[in-house]
Amino acid sequence: METILDYVKRKLREAGPKRWPAIAAIAGSNVHAMRKIAYNDADNPGLSTVQPLVTFFQEVDAGKRELPPAEPEPKPAQEAA
Repeated sequence: METILDYVKRKLREAGPKRWPAIAAIAGSNVHAMRKIAYNDADNPGLSTVQPLVTFFQEVDAGKRELPPAEPEPKPAQEAA
């Protein structure tokens, strides 16, 4: 059986890091914590960190919410003439 933390890790990886800023804004989380969870850098994240992400992804799974679009790649800076 998948643990809650494993569920959040899987869903973060499936969503991809380009969506994390938008997910963080919607869920009330932060990208740094999401990165640490997704890449196993957080051994034991607190409930207050994980719960908003669990709620967000459960709402996506239930069809109550959609994943936000991925942020576009930044455009290269134009060279000065």
